Amino acid sequence: MYFWHPKSQRVLMLFAYSKNERSDLTPAQRRALRKVLETEYP
Repeated sequence: MYFWHPKSQRVLMLFAYSKNERSDLTPAQRRALRKVLETEYP
């Protein structure tokens, strides 16, 4: 999973997983990533 932050012009790799292990992030994982991104990249 990648995140593009236009203000800093950075592309970050946030999370890597095999598609055969899981099809998507859990809601808790999504909330955790969102919290980190909102804190680090306002």
